[in-house]
Amino acid sequence: MTRAAENMAQRLEYAAPEEFYDIAYTATERRGRHEYATAVLAATPAQAARALHAAALRPDAALRTVTGTTGHEPCRTVFAFSGNGSQWPGMGTALLDAEPAFRRAVGEVDGLLRPRLGWSVTEELRRPTGQTRLHLTEVAQPLLFAVQVGLVELLAAYGIHAQAAVGHSIGEVAAAWAAGALDLPAACRVVAARSHAQASTAGTGRMAAVGMGAEHMTKELAAFGPRLELVGVNSPEDCTVAGERQALARLGAELTARGVYFKELGLDYAFHSRAMEPVKDGLLDALSSLTCRDHRIPFFSTVTGGPLAGEHLTASYWWRNVREPVAFDRAVTALLDQGPAVFLEIGPHSVLTPYLRRRREDAGPLPGAVPVCRRHKDDPETVRAAATAAIALGARTTGSHFPQPGRVTTLPAYPWQRERCWNGSPRDWERVRGDRDIPHPLLGQSAQLAQPAWRQEIDTARLPWLADHRVGDAVVMPAAAFAEAACAAGRRHFDGPAEVTDLQLVQALTLPGRTDTRDVLMQTTLSPEDGVARIASRPDIGAPWQLHARGRVRRLLTPAPGPLDLAAVRTRLPRWTWTRRRCTPRSPPWGCATGPPSASSPGPGPVTARC
Repeated sequence: MTRAAENMAQRLEYAAPEEFYDIAYTATERRGRHEYATAVLAATPAQAARALHAAALRPDAALRTVTGTTGHEPCRTVFAFSGNGSQWPGMGTALLDAEPAFRRAVGEVDGLLRPRLGWSVTEELRRPTGQTRLHLTEVAQPLLFAVQVGLVELLAAYGIHAQAAVGHSIGEVAAAWAAGALDLPAACRVVAARSHAQASTAGTGRMAAVGMGAEHMTKELAAFGPRLELVGVNSPEDCTVAGERQALARLGAELTARGVYFKELGLDYAFHSRAMEPVKDGLLDALSSLTCRDHRIPFFSTVTGGPLAGEHLTASYWWRNVREPVAFDRAVTALLDQGPAVFLEIGPHSVLTPYLRRRREDAGPLPGAVPVCRRHKDDPETVRAAATAAIALGARTTGSHFPQPGRVTTLPAYPWQRERCWNGSPRDWERVRGDRDIPHPLLGQSAQLAQPAWRQEIDTARLPWLADHRVGDAVVMPAAAFAEAACAAGRRHFDGPAEVTDLQLVQALTLPGRTDTRDVLMQTTLSPEDGVARIASRPDIGAPWQLHARGRVRRLLTPAPGPLDLAAVRTRLPRWTWTRRRCTPRSPPWGCATGPPSASSPGPGPVTARC
């Protein structure tokens, strides 16, 4: 991908302005799709060349394209509208200031909602953080809807249009509008009535996200009777639970003790549970004359779990949207049953994207998933990057960017990947599963810097053993891994055995949690002048590097120690055994999930363990 981006950039550097349309058309619409792709948005050949040169330097620029089972099925663009939990103070303000399309759309929503709410959506979005009222659902829901409408219009300005729509909870209102089933005045009416009705249920319960499938979750909830309900199925391994505060806390304690992910949501409501029953009549009355229409693009309902005609989105449907569980996983499965898709999460923060990315291959085809915004990252550059990522994954923009066919022109040939195919190496064990070109799991690929350097994405999928090194719920990089990374850098630089001295641990490297989609990039550098190795990381492209460890690396000056005589060590240890039954209940919070029987000395000295 790096060579392909550089070749295309060089082609554009020497292209005349009148050639640009034909080059872009040929590359986008007439060239075959490969396994990985990158895309840029530009108005001139010079802009495109600069963007492609920059992409060639970023290891994350190459995105795996989305294809169907045959590899030739067209990929659809799906807008997935997030629900409660994605809002945050200050959301949308950067786009209000910088993007006319976003500002116009939010202003139109403001004009329609102000008579119904008695306050301004735009003014509420600009409230200082200390004065925000986002904890009130009657405020959060209208603001979330306004931001989502603004993002749809902004993406349209970039040439990205939905070919299907799905929404989670309150996100279904924006999805129905995007699908054409509700016009904007009708959608604003639903938002106002829905949020006003649910406001009266504040304090009646709480909600939590649980890392467990629906079948197992239902069995866990049986012991709580009507006090807790399954109110959402978000992926094959993720559910949402709601109900009484004390019962929810008890469930959380039980599941956490067993190592199951459990997180209470910052909501003082029990949405989609029996706590909503008192608002039924009022909501039905408020929406009794609601006018809906046939959809323009397919609308996939998270109430029914499948496609639904727009004419059915009457008042009774929106009551079901409030009361019944959110069948997001079923709706996504129904979408993917109709072919490959790229999902753009429309909302101020990534909530649904982790659910989409955690889908298993045995649950159906894997979708592409791109969050349009993230918390504190909703500026124009972020939205533009999301649009280009969607295009690279397979979203089509023919009618927007190429209103008429261009002339097919010559492009740089495919750069063949040349690699040595000699089988077998003493370092075969070091390779990362699925990454044929990475020589060491902690170093990763060589980086183009002035000194020897390597970069690697660190996560529990690439390095499964990391998941067993935890402190509480946090996965922490072991100190021994820093030592191994420094040694590996020395072995490659000196082309022989190396040793590390004076290793200093500056700060811990903690991996993001389950719902955090940031990719941690670890960089190892080795200075040829003084032999100092430095290991740093950053959670996002553009974030500053954080130093974690430094030490001096040199050629191995003394012979390596011989093999350890384990039999001799065991004879010196007293017979004292800690069985798995005694060990395992205490171990999961610290990462020892299997708890093997251990034989050891109760005092200082050697320890042996047998798995």
